[in-house]
Amino acid sequence: MLLGISLQHKNWRVRRASAIFLGNIGSKAAAAIPDLIFTLKDRDSDVRQAGKEALDKINSAWPAKATAVF
Repeated sequence: MLLGISLQHKNWRVRRASAIFLGNIGSKAAAAIPDLIFTLKDRDSDVRQAGKEALDKINSAWPAKATAVF
């Protein structure tokens, strides 16, 4: 998924925009959950917040999936 790759972009604005876009897609972006979970450790607080909000929009049960990744 191209947006998953953009979550690792060097520019924080690109990472944040990608997370927001994935969140707006909603449950159809469920395949991006593992990539979004890694945004929770991003060095930029705006990216972390956008990642959390996207995860909440995609699947409210995402914390259970986070344990499998970390």
